[in-house]
Amino acid sequence: ISVTYLGSNLHLLPEKDMGTFTHSEYILYVGKRGGYKNFLNFVTAYSHSKSLKSSFSVVAVGGGGFTPNEIADLQKLGIAGKVSQVGANDHQLAMYYRNAACLVYPSLYEGFGLPPVEAMSLKCAVIASTGGSIPEICKDAAEYFDPSAIDYIEQVLSATLADEQRIHEMCQSGLVVAESFTWEKTSSTTLNAYKKLID
Repeated sequence: ISVTYLGSNLHLLPEKDMGTFTHSEYILYVGKRGGYKNFLNFVTAYSHSKSLKSSFSVVAVGGGGFTPNEIADLQKLGIAGKVSQVGANDHQLAMYYRNAACLVYPSLYEGFGLPPVEAMSLKCAVIASTGGSIPEICKDAAEYFDPSAIDYIEQVLSATLADEQRIHEMCQSGLVVAESFTWEKTSSTTLNAYKKLID
């Protein structure tokens, strides 16, 4: 078995002037939201915190528009006006990472998880689940929560986002961790695996 990590080059894109960008302070979520992605537990935790709701909105990038069930869930939680979904190309996605208070990655399980790597490469703090490979990828550059414990998700989010020094440390250490995940390294590791098989 050869383990080959993925990479990210999103940080290599030049920053663009996004004149229509109007989001204030927001917590970022990236990707699909169904099933093991655990989006509902995350927004439920967010809805339980007065401080989070008063200080931050939630922006979900990608994954398609909210489904009727998701809209109903957000309405029940009383946060339909605080949580939005947007589509984005790579340049726009990089902008969302660069301007976010943090990326939240609440998956119950991940075999890798590209958004945390993208976030770290763009100096965006990562607050993530302990599910699957995520701690292996993010190491000590992220704060972690049990994805099944809604109260714990709320506690970790609130405490971390209130700690400016910790956010700064996470952004700096995340840059170092992200340097380990490049497409050049992915291709080199893949090539070496093939060479071993041939030998």
